[in-house]
Amino acid sequence: MRGAGSVGADSGVGLDHTEAHRLRPGPLQAIGDSAVFALRRVRFGAQGNLTAWASYKVQAELRSGGTGATASSIAATDLYLALTHRLWTATIGQSKTPLSVEFIRSSTVLELPERSMAVDSLSPNRDVGVKLEWNTAGTLALQGGVFNGDGINRAANRDKRFLYVTRAVVRAAKGAYLGVSAAAKPDTTPGTPKRGSSGAASPCGASSSLGTARSPT
Repeated sequence: MRGAGSVGADSGVGLDHTEAHRLRPGPLQAIGDSAVFALRRVRFGAQGNLTAWASYKVQAELRSGGTGATASSIAATDLYLALTHRLWTATIGQSKTPLSVEFIRSSTVLELPERSMAVDSLSPNRDVGVKLEWNTAGTLALQGGVFNGDGINRAANRDKRFLYVTRAVVRAAKGAYLGVSAAAKPDTTPGTPKRGSSGAASPCGASSSLGTARSPT
């Protein structure tokens, strides 16, 4: 078992509430006669191996209520069990959807402190479901998953439609990887013609990526 945690803070300094208003929306904000120091990201969790072929990860994030009058809350980010057999890995629970390489990578290894707006706003985020990976440890990696499609921390599938995500990564050259991915979810718009009992499928995202000197996943 291994514990883990991360803390991120906005840059800036301040001494008292009389100067705090000059730093908004930085780390120090004046609320009444008090100055509040804001942390960008606070996460804590644990991960480890249950057996030689089963591992787990539990991670939560401390979220601010937005103002000093609103209490903070704790929300789960990762909560899954991973089962491994040779080149195969099955992940069950809440985890990252394998669409965007920028989202798959940890924020601690990104060149910029924030992910792009397109990835944060448009790309599928963490979700509850099952994903399967086949990885040859460098040459080729294939990933696919079926998720609820309702987003993070929503175990119930309200519209009874699933999100399908697939991703393929190949090593184009030494230290360089080329990946392509796609995601789709059946259309739930009223009046849309249906095919069989599953509904008319509509793509909800696609991406391609080129990476260097990093793991394909």
